[in-house]
Amino acid sequence: MKNIQISIITLIAIFLVSCNDDYLERTPKDQISNSSFWKTESDLEAYCNGLYPMLPEIPGTNGVADDNSDDFIPFSLNLYGIGMNVIPTNANEDGGWKWENVRACNVFMDNYKSADCSDDLKNQYRGEVCFFRAYSYFVKVKKYGEVPWMDHELQTNDPLLYAAKSPRDTVVAHIMKDLDFAIAHCKNKENANYRISREIALALKARIALHEGTFRKYHGLGGADDFLNEAANASDILINEGKYNLYSTGNPGNDYFSLFSKDNAYDTPECILARQYTSSLKMHGVTHNLINSSGAGTGVSKAMFDSYLGRDGRPMSQTRANYEEEDYYTQIKNRDPRMSQIIGVPGFVWSKNWWEGDGLKLGDPIVGKIAKGSSTGYGPFKYLVLDDWDGQVGHSSKNDYLILRFAEMLLINAEAKAELGQCTQDVIDRTINRIRDRVGMPHMVIAGLVKDMKSEFAQAGIQLPVLIEEIRRERRVELLGEGFRYDDIMRWKAGKLFLLKSTVLGAKAKTIGSLASQIATGDIKVNSDGYIEPYQQALPNGRQFDETKNYYWPIPTDELALNPNLTQSPGWEN
Repeated sequence: MKNIQISIITLIAIFLVSCNDDYLERTPKDQISNSSFWKTESDLEAYCNGLYPMLPEIPGTNGVADDNSDDFIPFSLNLYGIGMNVIPTNANEDGGWKWENVRACNVFMDNYKSADCSDDLKNQYRGEVCFFRAYSYFVKVKKYGEVPWMDHELQTNDPLLYAAKSPRDTVVAHIMKDLDFAIAHCKNKENANYRISREIALALKARIALHEGTFRKYHGLGGADDFLNEAANASDILINEGKYNLYSTGNPGNDYFSLFSKDNAYDTPECILARQYTSSLKMHGVTHNLINSSGAGTGVSKAMFDSYLGRDGRPMSQTRANYEEEDYYTQIKNRDPRMSQIIGVPGFVWSKNWWEGDGLKLGDPIVGKIAKGSSTGYGPFKYLVLDDWDGQVGHSSKNDYLILRFAEMLLINAEAKAELGQCTQDVIDRTINRIRDRVGMPHMVIAGLVKDMKSEFAQAGIQLPVLIEEIRRERRVELLGEGFRYDDIMRWKAGKLFLLKSTVLGAKAKTIGSLASQIATGDIKVNSDGYIEPYQQALPNGRQFDETKNYYWPIPTDELALNPNLTQSPGWEN
């Protein structure tokens, strides 16, 4: 992708004039001429290069996504998507009802055939564009369920300007068709040279098929098994071909963290697709922001913190009866090693020589500073770069952002097969237990699983087979901070999780000496049980979630006024 970035800079003008903020607008004909551009393979490659900025950026100001889930608590109250009750006025307020990316893909579809090159090359580049169109539509389906399907560039007299929403079945069928075309025509990983490959398209297909299959199952839409089988099959191909593997150097106390600090993620066997950053083109400020959050950082929720297993592979409810009464420092000890590789706590030093003993020691902290600056006392530090922490200024980090990685494919495979009733111990061994091996955690053994009566699902009254619940726990832990959790809750129809009090609580504060002054002055609020409660005043009754409407986002009112054939999202009509 770094090679592609160079040509993207020179093509940004072409990209911008091809992708207006509103799909009602037409491309300025004096800035890009179809009659003079779509002539050669180089033209097709150049236009495709201009689509790569569609790939998501490293998530969040502090390198954390999931601010809109039950995993993280932003320092500033931000509940858009959680219990939201306000319909946005226009697409700029929402962000999801913008069509420039779809339009940019359709411009290509209308013109690429005129290039003077082989059909194989034309189909290769079309495959790349199919990938980007599928990705763009997936973002919309997750939010709205039904959206208009458009497969060509719209002109001022096009009937589709005033089209009604297409059925979800229709839109998703087109998404899967686009991905199948990309799988069939994009180059293999070995020959793709940082471009969208067959394997990248397979991975996106696995992700989308799992989302659609589970959404249909738990929302009662029908056809769930077809998509779950597609997810299992696509991830099976990626697993069985052996082109990817989990990143591991044999150091279970380091490898999980280290994976996210690579300057070139493609140097690891785990990377399927990454957003790349370079010192010469574009960098980001995650390390700087994490270390200098100064009390304005996102914090991990108590609900997330409690979900980590112990080092023995068992939930806290099954191994530590007095867990809730333990002091802050005792609670974090002897847990899944991934916890101490992403969550910092006040009073703990994290040095360039790594951890000592159990991974924790007291003293003047760096990660402790991150934790002290967080909203909850549990400070997330995914994407922190050790070599950047001294004198880090502004946007000067260049570690890559993993968009698709092999661990996700293993999790998809296990979950899809569990939902289909096909998850055997062999499936768990080749998926979940491979992930656990990286961090030295005991294997999951299906026959030995015991229901965790204090899991978030049990507390929310959501009844699940223990195997599915534990696979979901593994997904939550492994993918923390990567932007999956909100979508997962939506597809599982598990909005009740937002209503748990633990989703708006932080660490047990009374044992954290470094926070004493902030607690005394009232800058940090604590509840009667001694836990930090960031939204004590803003949300005295906790978060809200309306099961009748909050699984979909509302369409902006201006868009409904522009197109009278559009109907509002379910539950938002009044």
